[in-house]
Amino acid sequence: MGKIEVQNLWWKYYGSDNWALKGISFDLNAGEVLGIVGPSGAGKSTLCLALNGLIPQRVRGSMKGRVIIDGMDTRKVSLRYIVSKVGLVFQDPDTQLVTMSVWDEIAFTLENFCCSPEEYEEKIERVLEIVGLNGLESKHPFELSAGQKQRLAIASALVVEPEILILDEPTSNLDPVGRREIFDLLFELKRKGYTMVIVEHETDELARLADKLLILNEGKEIAFDSASKLFRSVELLKEQGVAVPQIAELFYYLKRKGYSLDEIPLIFEDGRNILKKVIRRADVYDKIREYIHEEPIDSKPPIIEINELHFRYPDGTHALKGINLTISDGEFVAIVGKNGSGKTTLAKTISGLLKPTYGEVKLFNRDVQNIPRKELVTLVGYSFQNPDHQLFLETVQDELAFGPRNLGLPEEEVQKRVIEVAKKLGLEQYLDEHPFFLSKGLRLRLAVGSILTMKPKIIIVDEPTTGQDWRQSEDLMELLAKLNQEGKTIIFLTHHMRYVAEYARRCIVMDDGRVLLDAPTRQAFRYLEKLRIAYAEPPPISILTYELLGEPALTVNEAV
Repeated sequence: MGKIEVQNLWWKYYGSDNWALKGISFDLNAGEVLGIVGPSGAGKSTLCLALNGLIPQRVRGSMKGRVIIDGMDTRKVSLRYIVSKVGLVFQDPDTQLVTMSVWDEIAFTLENFCCSPEEYEEKIERVLEIVGLNGLESKHPFELSAGQKQRLAIASALVVEPEILILDEPTSNLDPVGRREIFDLLFELKRKGYTMVIVEHETDELARLADKLLILNEGKEIAFDSASKLFRSVELLKEQGVAVPQIAELFYYLKRKGYSLDEIPLIFEDGRNILKKVIRRADVYDKIREYIHEEPIDSKPPIIEINELHFRYPDGTHALKGINLTISDGEFVAIVGKNGSGKTTLAKTISGLLKPTYGEVKLFNRDVQNIPRKELVTLVGYSFQNPDHQLFLETVQDELAFGPRNLGLPEEEVQKRVIEVAKKLGLEQYLDEHPFFLSKGLRLRLAVGSILTMKPKIIIVDEPTTGQDWRQSEDLMELLAKLNQEGKTIIFLTHHMRYVAEYARRCIVMDDGRVLLDAPTRQAFRYLEKLRIAYAEPPPISILTYELLGEPALTVNEAV
Protein backbone atom coordinates (compact mmCIF):
# COMPACT_ATOMS: atom_id res chain seq x y z
CA MET A 1 0.00 0.00 0.00
CA GLY A 2 1.17 3.55 -0.66
CA LYS A 3 1.35 3.61 -4.46
CA ILE A 4 0.81 6.87 -6.40
CA GLU A 5 -0.15 7.16 -10.07
CA VAL A 6 -0.50 10.54 -11.76
CA GLN A 7 -1.95 10.37 -15.26
CA ASN A 8 -1.74 13.40 -17.61
CA LEU A 9 -2.67 15.83 -14.83
CA TRP A 10 -3.70 19.38 -15.76
CA TRP A 11 -4.90 21.99 -13.28
CA LYS A 12 -6.02 25.61 -13.63
CA TYR A 13 -7.02 27.74 -10.61
CA TYR A 14 -10.43 29.42 -10.65
CA GLY A 15 -10.17 32.87 -12.25
CA SER A 16 -6.82 32.15 -13.92
CA ASP A 17 -6.26 31.79 -17.66
CA ASN A 18 -3.06 29.79 -17.18
CA TRP A 19 -2.66 26.12 -16.40
CA ALA A 20 -0.60 25.64 -13.21
CA LEU A 21 0.04 21.99 -14.10
CA LYS A 22 0.39 20.84 -17.71
CA GLY A 23 0.21 17.12 -18.38
CA ILE A 24 2.10 15.69 -15.39
CA SER A 25 2.49 11.87 -15.39
CA PHE A 26 4.49 9.61 -13.07
CA ASP A 27 4.26 6.51 -10.88
CA LEU A 28 5.67 6.01 -7.40
CA ASN A 29 5.79 2.60 -5.75
CA ALA A 30 5.02 1.94 -2.10
CA GLY A 31 7.99 2.70 0.16
CA GLU A 32 9.75 4.92 -2.39
CA VAL A 33 10.79 8.54 -1.84
CA LEU A 34 10.13 11.06 -4.61
CA GLY A 35 11.97 14.38 -4.65
CA ILE A 36 10.32 17.26 -6.52
CA VAL A 37 12.54 20.15 -7.61
CA GLY A 38 12.18 23.20 -9.79
CA PRO A 39 12.15 27.00 -9.61
CA SER A 40 9.50 29.02 -7.79
CA GLY A 41 6.22 28.96 -9.72
CA ALA A 42 6.98 25.56 -11.24
CA GLY A 43 3.80 23.99 -9.82
CA LYS A 44 5.38 22.01 -6.98
CA SER A 45 2.97 23.11 -4.23
CA THR A 46 -0.01 22.74 -6.58
CA LEU A 47 1.02 19.15 -7.28
CA CYS A 48 1.26 18.48 -3.52
CA LEU A 49 -2.33 19.70 -3.06
CA ALA A 50 -3.46 17.41 -5.89
CA LEU A 51 -1.74 14.39 -4.36
CA ASN A 52 -3.85 14.51 -1.19
CA GLY A 53 -7.15 15.44 -2.80
CA LEU A 54 -7.40 19.10 -1.71
CA ILE A 55 -7.24 19.69 -5.45
CA PRO A 56 -9.92 19.38 -6.79
CA GLN A 57 -12.13 18.71 -3.76
CA ARG A 58 -11.50 21.90 -1.75
CA VAL A 59 -9.66 24.23 -4.14
CA ARG A 60 -11.70 25.74 -6.96
CA GLY A 61 -10.47 25.28 -10.49
CA SER A 62 -10.45 23.06 -13.59
CA MET A 63 -8.83 19.62 -13.65
CA LYS A 64 -8.00 17.16 -16.41
CA GLY A 65 -6.33 13.78 -15.94
CA ARG A 66 -6.29 11.63 -12.82
CA VAL A 67 -4.47 11.12 -9.51
CA ILE A 68 -4.75 7.54 -8.27
CA ILE A 69 -3.78 6.65 -4.68
CA ASP A 70 -3.73 2.89 -4.07
CA GLY A 71 -6.29 2.46 -6.83
CA MET A 72 -8.51 5.33 -5.57
CA ASP A 73 -9.33 8.23 -7.88
CA THR A 74 -8.95 11.36 -5.73
CA ARG A 75 -11.96 12.96 -7.46
CA LYS A 76 -14.30 10.14 -6.48
CA VAL A 77 -13.30 9.17 -2.92
CA SER A 78 -14.19 11.26 0.14
CA LEU A 79 -11.51 13.73 1.14
CA ARG A 80 -11.69 12.50 4.74
CA TYR A 81 -10.67 9.03 3.58
CA ILE A 82 -7.90 10.35 1.30
CA VAL A 83 -6.27 12.43 4.04
CA SER A 84 -6.28 9.40 6.32
CA LYS A 85 -4.07 7.74 3.70
CA VAL A 86 -2.06 10.79 2.58
CA GLY A 87 -0.62 13.22 5.14
CA LEU A 88 0.39 16.72 3.99
CA VAL A 89 2.93 18.90 5.80
CA PHE A 90 3.33 22.51 4.68
CA GLN A 91 6.44 24.69 4.46
CA ASP A 92 5.57 26.86 7.48
CA PRO A 93 4.57 24.84 10.57
CA ASP A 94 3.12 27.96 12.26
CA THR A 95 0.22 27.87 9.79
CA GLN A 96 -0.71 24.34 10.94
CA LEU A 97 -0.48 24.63 14.75
CA VAL A 98 -3.74 25.62 16.45
CA THR A 99 -3.87 24.31 20.04
CA MET A 100 -2.22 25.04 23.41
CA SER A 101 0.06 22.01 23.86
CA VAL A 102 2.00 19.42 21.89
CA TRP A 103 -0.30 16.68 23.16
CA ASP A 104 -3.46 18.61 22.23
CA GLU A 105 -2.07 19.39 18.78
CA ILE A 106 -1.72 15.72 17.93
CA ALA A 107 -4.99 14.84 19.68
CA PHE A 108 -6.77 17.49 17.59
CA THR A 109 -6.00 15.48 14.45
CA LEU A 110 -7.40 12.34 16.04
CA GLU A 111 -10.55 14.21 17.07
CA ASN A 112 -11.08 15.26 13.47
CA PHE A 113 -11.00 11.58 12.52
CA CYS A 114 -13.47 10.73 15.30
CA CYS A 115 -11.05 8.40 17.10
CA SER A 116 -12.15 7.34 20.57
CA PRO A 117 -10.30 8.91 23.53
CA GLU A 118 -9.20 5.40 24.55
CA GLU A 119 -7.05 5.24 21.39
CA TYR A 120 -5.39 8.61 21.97
CA GLU A 121 -2.72 7.74 24.49
CA GLU A 122 -1.19 4.82 22.63
CA LYS A 123 -1.26 6.58 19.23
CA ILE A 124 0.13 9.88 20.55
CA GLU A 125 2.92 8.22 22.54
CA ARG A 126 3.91 6.17 19.50
CA VAL A 127 4.09 9.16 17.17
CA LEU A 128 5.92 11.31 19.77
CA GLU A 129 8.60 8.64 19.91
CA ILE A 130 8.85 8.48 16.12
CA VAL A 131 9.44 12.24 15.80
CA GLY A 132 11.53 12.59 18.97
CA LEU A 133 9.27 14.89 20.97
CA ASN A 134 8.90 12.67 24.05
CA GLY A 135 8.85 14.72 27.24
CA LEU A 136 7.51 17.84 25.52
CA GLU A 137 3.82 16.86 25.65
CA SER A 138 2.79 19.81 27.84
CA LYS A 139 4.79 22.46 25.98
CA HIS A 140 2.93 25.16 24.06
CA PRO A 141 3.73 24.70 20.34
CA PHE A 142 5.17 28.22 20.13
CA GLU A 143 7.63 27.45 22.93
CA LEU A 144 9.27 24.92 20.61
CA SER A 145 12.20 25.57 18.30
CA ALA A 146 11.51 25.85 14.58
CA GLY A 147 12.72 22.30 13.98
CA GLN A 148 10.58 20.95 16.83
CA LYS A 149 7.52 22.77 15.44
CA GLN A 150 8.05 21.16 12.07
CA ARG A 151 8.43 17.75 13.73
CA LEU A 152 5.16 18.41 15.55
CA ALA A 153 3.44 19.20 12.24
CA ILE A 154 4.80 15.91 10.87
CA ALA A 155 3.60 14.08 14.01
CA SER A 156 0.09 15.50 13.49
CA ALA A 157 0.11 14.04 9.98
CA LEU A 158 1.57 10.68 11.06
CA VAL A 159 -0.75 10.03 14.01
CA VAL A 160 -3.59 8.74 11.79
CA GLU A 161 -1.11 6.26 10.28
CA PRO A 162 -1.11 7.41 6.64
CA GLU A 163 0.70 5.32 4.08
CA ILE A 164 1.97 8.36 2.18
CA LEU A 165 3.53 11.57 3.50
CA ILE A 166 3.73 14.71 1.34
CA LEU A 167 6.15 17.40 2.57
CA ASP A 168 6.21 20.80 0.84
CA GLU A 169 9.61 22.40 1.52
CA PRO A 170 9.79 21.11 5.11
CA THR A 171 13.19 22.68 5.86
CA SER A 172 13.12 26.01 4.01
CA ASN A 173 12.32 28.08 7.13
CA LEU A 174 14.64 26.18 9.46
CA ASP A 175 18.08 26.90 10.85
CA PRO A 176 20.83 24.25 10.44
CA VAL A 177 19.76 22.52 13.68
CA GLY A 178 16.15 22.21 12.56
CA ARG A 179 17.17 21.16 9.05
CA ARG A 180 19.34 18.36 10.41
CA GLU A 181 16.54 17.23 12.76
CA ILE A 182 14.04 17.00 9.93
CA PHE A 183 16.32 15.16 7.53
CA ASP A 184 17.28 12.69 10.28
CA LEU A 185 13.57 12.11 10.84
CA LEU A 186 12.89 11.66 7.11
CA PHE A 187 15.67 9.08 6.84
CA GLU A 188 14.09 7.21 9.78
CA LEU A 189 10.64 7.36 8.16
CA LYS A 190 12.12 5.99 4.94
CA ARG A 191 13.65 3.12 6.91
CA LYS A 192 10.20 2.39 8.36
CA GLY A 193 8.80 2.06 4.84
CA TYR A 194 6.77 5.25 4.37
CA THR A 195 6.09 6.43 0.84
CA MET A 196 7.16 10.09 0.75
CA VAL A 197 6.98 12.99 -1.68
CA ILE A 198 9.34 15.82 -0.72
CA VAL A 199 9.58 19.27 -2.32
CA GLU A 200 13.02 20.59 -1.41
CA HIS A 201 15.65 23.10 -2.55
CA GLU A 202 18.43 21.50 -0.42
CA THR A 203 19.61 19.04 -3.05
CA ASP A 204 22.74 17.85 -1.19
CA GLU A 205 20.47 16.12 1.36
CA LEU A 206 17.74 15.21 -1.11
CA ALA A 207 20.28 13.34 -3.24
CA ARG A 208 20.93 11.01 -0.29
CA LEU A 209 17.25 10.46 0.45
CA ALA A 210 15.28 10.30 -2.81
CA ASP A 211 14.77 7.19 -4.96
CA LYS A 212 13.16 9.11 -7.81
CA LEU A 213 13.25 12.73 -8.93
CA LEU A 214 10.67 14.88 -10.72
CA ILE A 215 11.83 18.16 -12.26
CA LEU A 216 9.09 20.73 -12.89
CA ASN A 217 9.20 24.12 -14.58
CA GLU A 218 6.26 26.40 -15.44
CA GLY A 219 3.86 23.58 -14.66
CA LYS A 220 5.52 21.17 -17.09
CA GLU A 221 7.25 17.88 -16.36
CA ILE A 222 10.83 18.39 -17.52
CA ALA A 223 12.11 14.99 -16.40
CA PHE A 224 11.12 12.03 -14.23
CA ASP A 225 13.63 9.28 -13.51
CA SER A 226 15.77 7.73 -10.82
CA ALA A 227 17.23 10.36 -8.50
CA SER A 228 20.73 8.95 -8.94
CA LYS A 229 20.50 9.51 -12.71
CA LEU A 230 18.93 12.98 -12.68
CA PHE A 231 21.13 14.38 -9.90
CA ARG A 232 24.08 13.52 -12.13
CA SER A 233 22.53 15.52 -15.00
CA VAL A 234 24.35 18.69 -14.01
CA GLU A 235 23.62 20.75 -17.11
CA LEU A 236 19.92 19.88 -17.01
CA LEU A 237 19.59 20.87 -13.34
CA LYS A 238 21.39 24.18 -13.90
CA GLU A 239 19.30 24.91 -16.99
CA GLN A 240 16.12 24.42 -14.92
CA GLY A 241 17.29 26.62 -12.05
CA VAL A 242 17.90 23.75 -9.62
CA ALA A 243 20.90 23.69 -7.27
CA VAL A 244 23.27 20.83 -8.12
CA PRO A 245 24.60 18.65 -5.26
CA GLN A 246 28.14 19.96 -4.80
CA ILE A 247 29.85 16.56 -4.85
CA ALA A 248 28.17 15.65 -8.14
CA GLU A 249 29.07 19.03 -9.62
CA LEU A 250 32.73 18.65 -8.62
CA PHE A 251 33.09 15.23 -10.25
CA TYR A 252 31.15 16.32 -13.33
CA TYR A 253 33.68 19.07 -14.01
CA LEU A 254 36.64 16.82 -13.16
CA LYS A 255 35.37 14.32 -15.72
CA ARG A 256 35.05 17.09 -18.32
CA LYS A 257 38.65 18.02 -17.63
CA GLY A 258 39.73 14.51 -18.63
CA TYR A 259 39.92 12.71 -15.29
CA SER A 260 39.15 9.00 -15.68
CA LEU A 261 36.09 8.44 -13.49
CA ASP A 262 33.78 5.45 -13.70
CA GLU A 263 30.89 7.33 -12.15
CA ILE A 264 29.88 10.64 -10.63
CA PRO A 265 29.22 10.20 -6.89
CA LEU A 266 26.36 12.04 -5.20
CA ILE A 267 27.23 11.47 -1.58
CA PHE A 268 30.02 13.15 0.37
CA GLU A 269 31.51 9.92 1.72
CA ASP A 270 31.64 8.32 -1.74
CA GLY A 271 33.36 11.37 -3.23
CA ARG A 272 35.91 11.49 -0.43
CA ASN A 273 36.73 7.79 -0.81
CA ILE A 274 37.32 8.14 -4.57
CA LEU A 275 39.55 11.20 -4.20
CA LYS A 276 41.54 9.66 -1.35
CA LYS A 277 42.86 7.11 -3.83
CA VAL A 278 44.25 9.70 -6.23
CA ILE A 279 45.35 12.58 -4.00
CA ARG A 280 48.58 12.59 -2.03
CA ARG A 281 48.15 15.53 0.32
CA ALA A 282 51.89 16.10 0.83
CA ASP A 283 52.41 16.41 -2.93
CA VAL A 284 49.85 19.15 -3.45
CA TYR A 285 49.73 21.06 -0.18
CA ASP A 286 52.41 23.62 -1.11
CA LYS A 287 50.84 24.13 -4.53
CA ILE A 288 47.46 24.71 -2.90
CA ARG A 289 48.96 27.33 -0.58
CA GLU A 290 50.54 29.09 -3.59
CA TYR A 291 47.23 29.00 -5.47
CA ILE A 292 45.19 30.57 -2.69
CA HIS A 293 45.45 34.32 -2.30
CA GLU A 294 43.52 35.25 0.79
CA GLU A 295 42.17 38.74 0.94
CA PRO A 296 42.83 40.29 4.34
CA ILE A 297 39.91 41.89 6.11
CA ASP A 298 39.79 45.54 5.03
CA SER A 299 42.13 47.79 6.99
CA LYS A 300 40.07 50.92 6.31
CA PRO A 301 38.84 52.90 9.32
CA PRO A 302 35.78 51.27 10.92
CA ILE A 303 32.36 52.69 10.17
CA ILE A 304 30.66 50.38 12.70
CA GLU A 305 32.10 50.10 16.21
CA ILE A 306 30.47 47.88 18.82
CA ASN A 307 31.77 47.98 22.38
CA GLU A 308 30.71 45.64 25.22
CA LEU A 309 27.22 45.38 23.75
CA HIS A 310 24.56 43.70 25.87
CA PHE A 311 20.87 43.41 25.12
CA ARG A 312 18.19 41.92 27.33
CA TYR A 313 14.55 41.56 26.20
CA PRO A 314 11.68 42.48 28.58
CA ASP A 315 11.05 38.78 29.30
CA GLY A 316 14.59 38.51 30.66
CA THR A 317 16.21 36.83 27.65
CA HIS A 318 19.86 37.92 27.56
CA ALA A 319 20.29 37.96 23.79
CA LEU A 320 23.67 39.72 23.48
CA LYS A 321 26.44 39.19 26.01
CA GLY A 322 29.35 41.57 25.61
CA ILE A 323 29.80 41.88 21.83
CA ASN A 324 32.90 43.71 20.59
CA LEU A 325 33.19 44.21 16.82
CA THR A 326 34.34 46.66 14.20
CA ILE A 327 33.28 46.63 10.55
CA SER A 328 35.05 48.74 7.95
CA ASP A 329 33.71 50.63 4.96
CA GLY A 330 33.14 48.37 1.94
CA GLU A 331 33.18 45.02 3.74
CA PHE A 332 30.98 42.06 2.75
CA VAL A 333 30.19 40.27 6.00
CA ALA A 334 28.13 37.18 6.83
CA ILE A 335 26.76 36.65 10.33
CA VAL A 336 25.88 33.01 10.98
CA GLY A 337 24.68 30.80 13.83
CA LYS A 338 21.58 28.89 14.83
CA ASN A 339 18.24 30.47 15.76
CA GLY A 340 18.51 32.22 19.11
CA SER A 341 22.24 32.89 18.79
CA GLY A 342 21.68 36.68 18.68
CA LYS A 343 22.16 37.40 14.96
CA THR A 344 18.96 39.37 14.42
CA THR A 345 19.24 41.21 17.76
CA LEU A 346 22.76 42.31 16.81
CA ALA A 347 21.57 43.50 13.38
CA LYS A 348 18.71 45.48 14.93
CA THR A 349 21.00 47.22 17.41
CA ILE A 350 23.37 48.20 14.58
CA SER A 351 20.45 49.66 12.63
CA GLY A 352 19.11 51.51 15.68
CA LEU A 353 15.88 49.51 15.93
CA LEU A 354 16.86 48.25 19.39
CA LYS A 355 18.50 50.25 22.16
CA PRO A 356 21.39 48.49 23.92
CA THR A 357 20.82 47.48 27.52
CA TYR A 358 24.50 48.18 28.08
CA GLY A 359 27.41 49.14 25.85
CA GLU A 360 27.35 51.15 22.65
CA VAL A 361 27.02 50.98 18.89
CA LYS A 362 28.69 53.70 16.84
CA LEU A 363 28.09 54.48 13.18
CA PHE A 364 30.63 56.78 11.55
CA ASN A 365 31.94 57.73 15.04
CA ARG A 366 28.46 58.66 16.33
CA ASP A 367 26.31 56.79 18.83
CA VAL A 368 23.53 55.24 16.76
CA GLN A 369 20.95 56.22 19.38
CA ASN A 370 21.83 59.91 18.94
CA ILE A 371 21.46 59.99 15.14
CA PRO A 372 18.11 61.46 14.00
CA ARG A 373 15.94 58.77 12.40
CA LYS A 374 15.66 60.70 9.13
CA GLU A 375 19.45 60.70 8.81
CA LEU A 376 19.91 57.18 10.15
CA VAL A 377 17.98 55.57 7.27
CA THR A 378 20.46 57.10 4.82
CA LEU A 379 23.34 55.52 6.74
CA VAL A 380 22.00 52.02 7.39
CA GLY A 381 19.13 50.09 5.83
CA TYR A 382 17.73 46.93 7.42
CA SER A 383 15.65 44.32 5.55
CA PHE A 384 13.67 42.02 7.85
CA GLN A 385 13.77 38.23 7.61
CA ASN A 386 10.01 38.22 7.06
CA PRO A 387 9.28 40.81 4.33
CA ASP A 388 5.65 41.05 5.44
CA HIS A 389 6.84 42.88 8.57
CA GLN A 390 7.87 45.89 6.51
CA LEU A 391 5.40 46.03 3.62
CA PHE A 392 2.21 47.99 4.27
CA LEU A 393 1.24 50.06 1.20
CA GLU A 394 -1.14 49.46 -1.71
CA THR A 395 1.33 49.07 -4.59
CA VAL A 396 4.90 48.02 -5.21
CA GLN A 397 5.62 51.51 -6.55
CA ASP A 398 4.37 53.13 -3.33
CA GLU A 399 6.54 50.79 -1.22
CA LEU A 400 9.66 51.72 -3.19
CA ALA A 401 8.78 55.43 -3.08
CA PHE A 402 7.86 55.60 0.62
CA GLY A 403 11.40 56.06 2.00
CA PRO A 404 12.67 58.74 -0.38
CA ARG A 405 9.37 60.63 -0.09
CA ASN A 406 9.75 60.69 3.69
CA LEU A 407 13.23 62.09 3.20
CA GLY A 408 11.59 65.06 1.45
CA LEU A 409 13.15 64.39 -1.96
CA PRO A 410 11.58 65.96 -5.06
CA GLU A 411 9.05 63.66 -6.75
CA GLU A 412 11.19 63.54 -9.90
CA GLU A 413 14.10 62.13 -7.87
CA VAL A 414 11.76 59.72 -6.05
CA GLN A 415 10.49 58.26 -9.33
CA LYS A 416 14.00 58.05 -10.74
CA ARG A 417 15.08 55.96 -7.73
CA VAL A 418 11.96 53.78 -7.92
CA ILE A 419 12.59 52.89 -11.59
CA GLU A 420 16.31 52.37 -11.00
CA VAL A 421 15.75 49.96 -8.09
CA ALA A 422 12.82 48.19 -9.78
CA LYS A 423 15.08 47.43 -12.77
CA LYS A 424 17.85 46.12 -10.52
CA LEU A 425 15.46 43.79 -8.69
CA GLY A 426 13.32 42.67 -11.62
CA LEU A 427 10.22 44.38 -10.21
CA GLU A 428 9.37 46.65 -13.17
CA GLN A 429 6.37 44.60 -14.31
CA TYR A 430 4.90 44.56 -10.80
CA LEU A 431 4.94 48.29 -9.99
CA ASP A 432 1.13 48.56 -9.98
CA GLU A 433 0.57 45.26 -8.12
CA HIS A 434 -0.41 44.99 -4.46
CA PRO A 435 2.67 43.68 -2.56
CA PHE A 436 0.71 40.80 -1.03
CA PHE A 437 -0.23 39.47 -4.46
CA LEU A 438 3.48 38.78 -5.04
CA SER A 439 5.27 35.53 -4.21
CA LYS A 440 7.31 35.48 -1.01
CA GLY A 441 10.51 35.67 -3.05
CA LEU A 442 9.31 38.80 -4.83
CA ARG A 443 8.11 40.33 -1.54
CA LEU A 444 11.60 39.80 -0.12
CA ARG A 445 13.14 41.59 -3.10
CA LEU A 446 10.63 44.40 -2.65
CA ALA A 447 11.57 44.71 1.03
CA VAL A 448 15.23 45.01 0.02
CA GLY A 449 14.25 47.52 -2.68
CA SER A 450 12.39 49.69 -0.17
CA ILE A 451 15.66 50.33 1.63
CA LEU A 452 17.77 50.63 -1.55
CA THR A 453 15.73 53.64 -2.73
CA MET A 454 17.06 55.55 0.31
CA LYS A 455 20.64 54.78 -0.81
CA PRO A 456 22.03 53.81 2.60
CA LYS A 457 25.79 53.34 2.97
CA ILE A 458 25.34 50.14 5.00
CA ILE A 459 22.86 47.44 3.94
CA ILE A 460 21.82 44.71 6.39
CA VAL A 461 19.73 41.85 5.00
CA ASP A 462 18.31 39.20 7.35
CA GLU A 463 18.04 35.80 5.61
CA PRO A 464 18.05 37.09 2.00
CA THR A 465 17.47 33.64 0.47
CA THR A 466 14.47 32.53 2.57
CA GLY A 467 11.55 31.42 0.39
CA GLN A 468 13.57 31.76 -2.82
CA ASP A 469 14.65 29.07 -5.24
CA TRP A 470 18.29 28.56 -6.17
CA ARG A 471 18.25 30.93 -9.15
CA GLN A 472 16.42 33.70 -7.27
CA SER A 473 18.84 33.32 -4.37
CA GLU A 474 21.82 33.58 -6.70
CA ASP A 475 20.31 36.67 -8.35
CA LEU A 476 19.78 38.40 -5.01
CA MET A 477 23.26 37.54 -3.76
CA GLU A 478 24.70 38.79 -7.06
CA LEU A 479 22.83 42.05 -6.52
CA LEU A 480 24.34 42.40 -3.04
CA ALA A 481 27.78 41.65 -4.52
CA LYS A 482 27.27 44.35 -7.16
CA LEU A 483 26.19 46.87 -4.52
CA ASN A 484 29.31 45.95 -2.55
CA GLN A 485 31.47 46.58 -5.62
CA GLU A 486 29.80 49.98 -5.91
CA GLY A 487 31.04 50.78 -2.41
CA LYS A 488 28.19 49.67 -0.14
CA THR A 489 28.98 47.84 3.08
CA ILE A 490 26.97 44.62 3.08
CA ILE A 491 26.04 42.56 6.14
CA PHE A 492 23.84 39.52 5.62
CA LEU A 493 22.48 37.06 8.16
CA THR A 494 22.03 33.54 6.86
CA HIS A 495 21.76 29.82 7.56
CA HIS A 496 22.93 28.94 4.04
CA MET A 497 26.66 28.40 4.24
CA ARG A 498 27.03 27.94 0.49
CA TYR A 499 26.28 31.66 0.04
CA VAL A 500 28.69 32.54 2.84
CA ALA A 501 31.40 30.62 1.00
CA GLU A 502 30.62 32.14 -2.40
CA TYR A 503 30.09 35.79 -1.43
CA ALA A 504 31.22 36.81 2.06
CA ARG A 505 34.80 37.91 2.60
CA ARG A 506 34.37 37.76 6.37
CA CYS A 507 32.40 35.37 8.55
CA ILE A 508 31.17 36.22 12.07
CA VAL A 509 29.91 33.14 13.93
CA MET A 510 27.56 33.68 16.86
CA ASP A 511 26.56 31.29 19.62
CA ASP A 512 24.46 32.04 22.71
CA GLY A 513 24.71 35.81 22.35
CA ARG A 514 28.49 35.88 21.91
CA VAL A 515 30.92 36.00 18.99
CA LEU A 516 32.38 32.52 18.78
CA LEU A 517 34.56 33.20 15.73
CA ASP A 518 35.37 36.21 13.54
CA ALA A 519 37.71 35.68 10.58
CA PRO A 520 38.09 35.87 6.80
CA THR A 521 35.73 33.24 5.40
CA ARG A 522 38.32 30.70 4.28
CA GLN A 523 40.14 30.99 7.58
CA ALA A 524 36.85 30.58 9.48
CA PHE A 525 36.12 27.38 7.54
CA ARG A 526 39.31 25.83 8.98
CA TYR A 527 37.68 25.86 12.42
CA LEU A 528 35.29 23.01 11.74
CA GLU A 529 34.65 22.11 15.37
CA LYS A 530 33.76 25.69 16.33
CA LEU A 531 31.46 25.96 13.32
CA ARG A 532 29.76 22.71 14.24
CA ILE A 533 29.19 23.96 17.79
CA ALA A 534 27.28 26.87 16.25
CA TYR A 535 25.54 24.60 13.71
CA ALA A 536 27.17 26.58 10.92
CA GLU A 537 28.93 23.75 9.13
CA PRO A 538 30.63 24.78 5.86
CA PRO A 539 29.21 23.47 2.57
CA PRO A 540 30.22 19.93 1.51
CA ILE A 541 32.82 21.11 -1.02
CA SER A 542 34.68 23.10 1.66
CA ILE A 543 34.74 20.19 4.13
CA LEU A 544 35.84 17.74 1.43
CA THR A 545 38.77 19.84 0.24
CA TYR A 546 39.81 20.74 3.80
CA GLU A 547 39.92 17.07 4.80
CA LEU A 548 41.80 16.00 1.66
CA LEU A 549 44.02 18.99 0.89
CA GLY A 550 44.38 20.86 4.15
CA GLU A 551 42.62 23.95 2.76
CA PRO A 552 38.90 24.57 2.25
CA ALA A 553 37.82 25.53 -1.26
CA LEU A 554 35.00 28.05 -1.17
CA THR A 555 33.31 27.06 -4.44
CA VAL A 556 33.14 24.04 -6.74
CA ASN A 557 35.08 25.93 -9.44
CA GLU A 558 37.86 26.64 -6.98
CA ALA A 559 37.90 23.00 -5.90
CA VAL A 560 38.25 21.88 -9.52
